[in-house]
Amino acid sequence: MKKIKCCVYAIFNVLIMLSLLCSCSVSTSIDGLEIVDNKLVSMGSCDSNEITIPSNITTIAYAAFKGRKSLESITIPSSVSTIETAAFADCINLKSVIFEEDSNIVSIGSTAFRGCSSLKNIKIPSSVTDIGFSVFEECDKLIFNKYDNGLYLGNNENPYVILVKSTKTNIQSIKINENTLFIHSKAFMDCTKVNEIIIPNSVLDIGERAFLNCENLKSISIPKNVVKIGACAFYACVKLSNVIFEEGNKITNIEPYTFYGCDFESFEIPYNVENIEEYAFYACDQLTSIVIPENVKKINAKAFIRCSGLTNIKVNENNTVYDSRENSNSIIETATNTVVLGCKNTILVDSIIGIGDYAFYFLEDIKEIKLPSNIKNIGKYSFSGCEGLESIFIPTSLMKIDYNAFSGCKKVKFYYFGTNEDWGKIDIHPTNPYIGELYYYSQETPIEKGNYWYYNENNNIVIW
Repeated sequence: MKKIKCCVYAIFNVLIMLSLLCSCSVSTSIDGLEIVDNKLVSMGSCDSNEITIPSNITTIAYAAFKGRKSLESITIPSSVSTIETAAFADCINLKSVIFEEDSNIVSIGSTAFRGCSSLKNIKIPSSVTDIGFSVFEECDKLIFNKYDNGLYLGNNENPYVILVKSTKTNIQSIKINENTLFIHSKAFMDCTKVNEIIIPNSVLDIGERAFLNCENLKSISIPKNVVKIGACAFYACVKLSNVIFEEGNKITNIEPYTFYGCDFESFEIPYNVENIEEYAFYACDQLTSIVIPENVKKINAKAFIRCSGLTNIKVNENNTVYDSRENSNSIIETATNTVVLGCKNTILVDSIIGIGDYAFYFLEDIKEIKLPSNIKNIGKYSFSGCEGLESIFIPTSLMKIDYNAFSGCKKVKFYYFGTNEDWGKIDIHPTNPYIGELYYYSQETPIEKGNYWYYNENNNIVIW
């Protein structure tokens, strides 16, 4: 019986070892190129100036050829689907990149060819669905295909796959080719005179900083096939007052700084948007009205900071994550009963128990805040920069005042409904130096020394 058990344990251990061996990556070298499984990870010891990548490779890894001065020509087989970030960056003598016919390339990572200062010829297959940031930056010798006021890269069948950049920065208008799939990062950056841009239905992706600082652009229409608008795409487009998303659009994310400093008074967030990232609408101080659609699942605490003109905030009643209950003019996280975003017209209803990080950040017109009777937490920077805030009424339910909650509120007086002893139980972060003029509630003449307050028969505040 003991022998049988020993045999079973031995077989079990062998099976474990075999499974571990099978799961291990296989590392090989072909003509000096270092390969792990089907991924080319490094140029390795290969010193050839003309390289044809082996036909079993599916991925060219991060920085695989970065900075290799010997490389002059690279042929990429149809098996490759992904070129990762910086794969060929700073190959200063690379002149030609050839994708084999029937290429299956899908993704070209950020800065993949940046700094390839000798690169002249590259044809981009139409199979590409994802183009990273600054892929062709500092490729000053690239031969482009020209259409209207744009410079493109593509292939024999479609020379206009990627709009890389404008012909010059002082253009006033551009009609983008109707076969274009990508508006590359920084394509129109600092085109300060451009006032008309027509984006065709073929476009799938608008890259990061694509229209950054186009300060005379007033209106833009986003076609329904666009699936992504990159971070900072319309950063500092200070006259952009009208953004039209075609019906049926596929945008799911509003990326960081996308509409920084734009001039619109209202903004219709697309129906399919699920995430609104940090600083997405930073400093849109003309924005007065927003409606959060039903599919939004995550709103970053900093998404709307410095939108000081907001007066009307609503959440679609079918949204399951956020609400604007009782016409509160705010965004409330339903599960936690926490205000995510407020404005100068916000009503803090009784069901609220938390004020979220940055919820009232730099709303300088607010003069008075009456916290609801069940409030427990005041978040980081929640009232920071509210320079006009003169009074805030705090119930005894409050348990925590977080990091810099009232920084910059130099005029504010705190009217607390509890005693000095009650106040001492609140967890107050030491970065709240402006909690100075504090008054404790006492309807009768106080016995103890200190600052006290009460309401008179006319419901006015009286200091003892």
